[in-house]
Amino acid sequence: MAACTYPHMRVADAFMAEAMACEQAVTFAIELGFRSVQVEGDSLSVIKKLVSAAPDKSILSPIIRDIS
Repeated sequence: MAACTYPHMRVADAFMAEAMACEQAVTFAIELGFRSVQVEGDSLSVIKKLVSAAPDKSILSPIIRDIS
């Protein structure tokens, strides 16, 4: 088990904060050498964008691509 915190400045809204937290969780897991990770979140919009096969055209698209 591990934990980390990352300060983020100038976060536009809650959706951006949730996407950035997910991105950091996945990056952290990769750095620790995990091959499979289950990330939980409470933003249904972000979760739907991550699961969708359609390209994302929102302001979150760079983060969504990075996570995927």
